[in-house]
Amino acid sequence: MAKTVFYLLTINQSYYPQTPETELLAAAAGGDAVAFHELYRRHFTNAYSAALSFLKSREAAEDLLQDIFINLWEKKDTLNNIRELAPYLNVVVRNRLVSALRTKERQEKIRSGLRLEPLTLTTPQQQAEFTGLKQLIAQALLQLPEQSRRMYALSREENLTHDEIGRQIGVSPKTVANTLTLVLNHLRHFLARHGYLVFILFL
Repeated sequence: MAKTVFYLLTINQSYYPQTPETELLAAAAGGDAVAFHELYRRHFTNAYSAALSFLKSREAAEDLLQDIFINLWEKKDTLNNIRELAPYLNVVVRNRLVSALRTKERQEKIRSGLRLEPLTLTTPQQQAEFTGLKQLIAQALLQLPEQSRRMYALSREENLTHDEIGRQIGVSPKTVANTLTLVLNHLRHFLARHGYLVFILFL
């Protein structure tokens, strides 16, 4: 696997101030890290501002841009196919932001699906059915590993985000999201075998 080398260059210092961008792209594609740094210096601020306006977090915007530029450097041979970097970065940043939004919406949907809160239980029959449903869910959860049950409880009972759950347990937010998805699938299939339409569990 190729190793990514990080060069300690100052973002405010230009090493190729008069060099046309097409030449910088060609040089960077050939492995010129200083030329790549110049591209980074010229385009980072605008791309960062676009990310910040959406994410509302300096740290998240910086992480996003660092990830984009690292990926761009690791695939630097593709720079020869780019005529102007600004429009290309606009598309990449936009796609990453759309993906982040979808992930956030999906996480919220999972979290809302994990909350078992009936709006109204007006009759004894409804109350009995709901009690039976909770008992089935408890049985289904007992079939899962302890850590999965803990993630479920933190999400459903304490309404924690994936980041917060990950910090408590010591795993990544992605691991939390994947685990909760598996929990939901397990609950869906378990309840379906007992004749329940899983209207409370949406993915």
